[in-house]
Amino acid sequence: MPTQQTTPDTESTASGVREEFGRDAERLKETAADRARQEAEKGKGQAARTAQSASSALRSAAGELENDDSVPDWLASAVRQAADKLGQLAGQVDNRSVDDIQQQVVQFARGNPATFLAASAAAGFAAARVLRAGADHRSHEAGQDTGTGYGGYDDGRGPNAGEFEAPGDRATAAPMASAGMSAGATS
Repeated sequence: MPTQQTTPDTESTASGVREEFGRDAERLKETAADRARQEAEKGKGQAARTAQSASSALRSAAGELENDDSVPDWLASAVRQAADKLGQLAGQVDNRSVDDIQQQVVQFARGNPATFLAASAAAGFAAARVLRAGADHRSHEAGQDTGTGYGGYDDGRGPNAGEFEAPGDRATAAPMASAGMSAGATS
């Protein structure tokens, strides 16, 4: 069986190819990091604007609560404090770089791992619910049923028009059906 011998030219070519691949990989990594940083900056700005908008809405609600004599003072005060904290958060997010925010999150996670994991899980569940609700809404507008179990909606156009059944209505649907009424009927 013939043995393969390497020549100095083959070795230098292979070495050159490895170096070029290494440089290309490094450039790709830097480009991806820059792109991620740019997208994070955009997201940071949008998050700050959203938080500021929510803060303004809470301040407005707090003002209305303060003017309503039937509302306890502590509730109006709590809403006002939440609005102030949210406004402060919006300012901090807007005035810091993505790298600073990332560093602060990492420090918090290292110092409080259980709290960080619990908050991450809660944020993940909340995001999943928001995304699922958005998908349900879009599919409902398109006339499709996603079958996610978030209750029914009767727009009067489907094959079951007038037969709205909210979650937990199965107990009342059977007696109503035997009386000749649908769950969505009104008298």
